[in-house]
Amino acid sequence: MADVVNDSESDSDEDGVEYSGMEQPPLIKQLKSILREYRDDGQYDVCKIYELIQNAEDAEATEVKILYDSRHVNSEPVDERKRPFRKYFKGPALVVYNNAKFTEQDWKGIKMLYTSIKEDDPLKVGRFGLGFKSVFHITDYPVIVSGDRLLILDPHMKNPGKVCQTIKLKNIHKCKGMQKSDCLDALLGIFGFNLETIGNGFSGTLLRFPLRNKVTELSDNIYDESKVNDLIKSFQAEASVTLLFLKSLECVEVFQHLKQNDDPSSQQASFVVKLSGANISEVRKKKRKFLSWMKNRNPDEGDGNSCFFEVTIKTEKLVGNYLQEDENKWFIYNLYKDSDVSEEFGLLCKDQSLGYCPYVGVAVPMTTKKNFQGHIFCFLPLPLDTENLTGLPVHVNGFFALDQNRRHLKWATDDQLENQRHREKPILWNEHLVSEALSEVYLLAMKKLIEESEDRGNPDKLVSTVVHCIPKVSSKRWNPLLNPLFENLLKEPFLFTKNEIRKNVLKLVAQCQENIVQVSSDLWNTLKNLRPSAKCITPKYIRSLLRNNSNYKTMSFEERIDILQFALVDEDYGDLVGLELLPLQDRTFACFQRKHFSNDTIYSCTEREVRMFPGLEHRFVSTDLPLDVQTHIQRMSSDTGNTQIKNKN
Repeated sequence: MADVVNDSESDSDEDGVEYSGMEQPPLIKQLKSILREYRDDGQYDVCKIYELIQNAEDAEATEVKILYDSRHVNSEPVDERKRPFRKYFKGPALVVYNNAKFTEQDWKGIKMLYTSIKEDDPLKVGRFGLGFKSVFHITDYPVIVSGDRLLILDPHMKNPGKVCQTIKLKNIHKCKGMQKSDCLDALLGIFGFNLETIGNGFSGTLLRFPLRNKVTELSDNIYDESKVNDLIKSFQAEASVTLLFLKSLECVEVFQHLKQNDDPSSQQASFVVKLSGANISEVRKKKRKFLSWMKNRNPDEGDGNSCFFEVTIKTEKLVGNYLQEDENKWFIYNLYKDSDVSEEFGLLCKDQSLGYCPYVGVAVPMTTKKNFQGHIFCFLPLPLDTENLTGLPVHVNGFFALDQNRRHLKWATDDQLENQRHREKPILWNEHLVSEALSEVYLLAMKKLIEESEDRGNPDKLVSTVVHCIPKVSSKRWNPLLNPLFENLLKEPFLFTKNEIRKNVLKLVAQCQENIVQVSSDLWNTLKNLRPSAKCITPKYIRSLLRNNSNYKTMSFEERIDILQFALVDEDYGDLVGLELLPLQDRTFACFQRKHFSNDTIYSCTEREVRMFPGLEHRFVSTDLPLDVQTHIQRMSSDTGNTQIKNKN
C-alpha cells in the first residue's frame, strides 16, 4: 500500500522535493494590468462613474452625489517623511458620495484584487472584484470614509502589508505622520462631513480621488479639469437611462465645481436624474416585493417571479440660474425565469461555477423618440457603441455573461455559429437567456401594454407605443429572441387598426371574413418573413376578393365607388373585367368588359351632354365621381384602355 503524503508535513526537502508558491508580480504591475483591461479613452469614460454607481447600488443606497473639487488644498510643500499622509488629502479631487454605509464585508471586499465578496450573490451587479479598481486611472491614492472608519489605498507602499491603511475617525489625531487639519481641509463641509463626523462617524460613504497631476509608476495618465469635465459630460449624456433597471438607487446628482474660495456646504446640484412621478411609492413597493421574491422564492408569497411598473425619470440640468426639467416615461417589465426552461438552460441555472441568475427585463419608451436605439443593460447600460446596440425598439436587461472588462457580452464567433463548434458555458448562457428568458419577458411586456391600451379605450398614444415596440428584423445575434417572441405573439390579437384605410375597403374585407390590420413597411417585412401566408391589402388583392365574393353588389352606390377608387390605384384596368363596378349615370353598375367582346358601349360624357339623351342614363358613365376616378375613366376610354368605355369623341 502506498504511503499517504500529508501536504502540511511536506514543506521541506526531506522527501527530495522542494516546494514553493507561485511568484506574484508586484501590486503596481497587477493594477497596471487591470487598467489595461479597463481602457481609459473618451468612449468609455462613463464606465468609471458606472463602477461607482454600481457599488452604491449593491450597497442598497438610494442616492449618489458627484462633485469635482477643484481646490488646490494641502498643496504647500512639506517634509513628506514627517507628514506622509498629506499626499492622500491633496486637491483637486473627484468626490463621490452615497447614502449607504460600508458593512464589514464591504471593508473586506474593497481590499480584494481579482475576486469579490459579491461573487456568491447573484443579485449583486459588481460580482467580479475589478470594477472599483478602474478609479486608479484617475488617482494613485483612493480615500474612503464610511461610518466610523477611513481607508486609504496606497499601492506604492514598499511593504505589501501596509497598502491598505484603515483608521478610526475618532483616532485620526493619534496617527503618527497625519495632521487632523489636512483631513479637514480636504473633507470639511462636503456632503455633510463636519467636525462632529470625527467623533460620531459619517452617515454614508464618501469616496475621494485626488487627481493624478504627474506621471507615476502606476500610470502616466494625468487627470486635469478638462478630463474631469469630459468624464462628467459623458455620464450626463447617458444619465437619463441609468436608473431604469436598478433595484435600489433612485437619484444621482452632479454638483457644481467647487472652487478655491467656495463654501463646500453650500454647493448646489447642476444636474440631477431621479425617479419621479405620482406612483413612485407603488414603484418602490413593487421593486421591494420582486427583490424579496428573488432572494427567498417563497411559495407563500405567490407568483412573484415577474413585476411591471410605469416609471418617470426626471432629468434636471442647470441653465443659467434655473434647473431645466425633462421627463421620460418608461414601462418596465422584469422577470425571474426559473421554470419552464430547456434542459440545458436549467443545468446552466444550477451551475455553481457560473453563479448566474436568470433575471431579465425590458424597458419600453412611452415617449417615443425618432432617434431611439435599443441598448443592452447588465443592470447598468453597457458602453454606448455599435456592439451594444440591438436594433430593437426597447432596452433589454439581463444577468448576462460579460467579457473581463464588463463592456460587452460574450457571444459565439461567426466561425462557431457557422460550424456549430463548441461554445463555452458563458456563451451558452447568453444564448439561452436571450432566446428563453428575454423573449418571454418581451412577450409579457407587450401583452401587458395591449391590456392597458384596451382598458383605456385604445387611445392613440398607447396604441402608438404598442406598435412601436413590435420588433423589426434585427441582427442575427438577436434573431433567437425574435423567433420565439413572434411565434407566441402571432397567436395574440397584438395589432390594432383604426379605420384609416378606406372604411368601405375594410367593410368588404370583413364581409369576406378576412382579418386586417395596418402596419408599417418595416413591420410588414418582419411579419412576411415569419408568416409567409400573410397578405398585403393591395388593389390586386381587393379585386381578387371581389371576383370570389358577390356580397359587394348589395353595397350602396357610395360604398362601391369607394372600393372602385382603391381598386383603380395600380391602373391595371384589364383586371377589372367581370367586376360589377362600372358606375352609370342612373346610379347602377355595369360589369367591366373588354372592348372587343362587348355589345354595349358605355360612353363617357359631360353632365350637360348626358341630359341630351333622356332615358339612356344606363349607357353613360356617372358624372358624379371623385376626380381621380374620373381621370382613370378617361384613360380607359382611350384606344389603349381595352374596356367597353368610349369617349364621346
